[in-house]
Amino acid sequence: FTVIVLLAFLVGQLDWFYYADKAPLRSQLGGLALFLLSLGAFLLVGNTIKDLRWLQIITWVFLAVAGFYIFSQVFPWTRGLGRRVLEERVVSGSIFWVWIIALAFSQAVYNRQLHIRWRIALAGLVLATFYISVGRYSSWTSGWLPSIVALGAIILVGSPRWSLSVFILGGIVAFAKLDSVNRLLLADNTYSLMTRLEAWRIVLEIVKVNPFLGLGPSNYYFYTPLFPILGYSVQFNSHNNYVDIIAQTGILGLLCFLWFAWETGLLGWKLRDRVPPGGFARAYVYGALGGLVGSLAAAMLGDWLIPFVYNIGLAGFRSSVLAWLFLGGLVVIERIYHKNQFSSSS
Repeated sequence: FTVIVLLAFLVGQLDWFYYADKAPLRSQLGGLALFLLSLGAFLLVGNTIKDLRWLQIITWVFLAVAGFYIFSQVFPWTRGLGRRVLEERVVSGSIFWVWIIALAFSQAVYNRQLHIRWRIALAGLVLATFYISVGRYSSWTSGWLPSIVALGAIILVGSPRWSLSVFILGGIVAFAKLDSVNRLLLADNTYSLMTRLEAWRIVLEIVKVNPFLGLGPSNYYFYTPLFPILGYSVQFNSHNNYVDIIAQTGILGLLCFLWFAWETGLLGWKLRDRVPPGGFARAYVYGALGGLVGSLAAAMLGDWLIPFVYNIGLAGFRSSVLAWLFLGGLVVIERIYHKNQFSSSS
């Protein structure tokens, strides 16, 4: 994936459309950096952490800071304090909310070595997070829908015997509250969905000039005025990570990204049976699998996983990096338990 991104950056220096300029070199470098830093964060965690204790520290520190922010938002008189702890660009990213739910829920339910009071506290964090995302920011679908997807994936992987019952119960509740569900899914989203579908169609049309390696980081944004959207010749972006990846790195880039997601998910799936049950590591594996699925769902709703320079932007990396860091934790667990198994067999 890194090699493809670098090649896409090189071909992005070509002028693909005569009547439009490509992105300034500074923004191209910014787009390139967002790809490389995301992948680098995954490699950093996977290759530098040797001890499970440090993965625990990272996880608990994140949940403690995130929990302080969430509970500060529950009570109006403490909201200002929460904003001082976490920068706005962190909490305005979908990935932030996905990984709070994924890690807190998995540890609360599946880490039986954790004292009951901490498990209750984590369960409270999950409820408080949904109270904020669904109750207060219900029109922001990226804030709550990917988190629900992550939750469903964790239940499916961690409790397959109970998952069917949970999903049926969830379906019954959703059907009983159908009007509320429709409001959540459709409130202010009908026009957004229409424009996004049109944007995806146009961006995929633009990338036909170089389908295999795309147009290079950031460039397609400057070509969009040549292709009017709903009658307007304006600059726009796709609001979709998968379309963005195709536009910037081509079909090869998308295939490499999907390959990465598949291998990471497969690693987590294999670790389910290799890691002892009832402890932090097994719960982390479940949480990381849920976080992966939730992050991939968030990528459909916006450039949350690999921010686009002219939308979520460089500042959005403060939130998106969480997914790459915690997914790197799966590599840490794999290396630790592979080493332990090798030592035992020797």
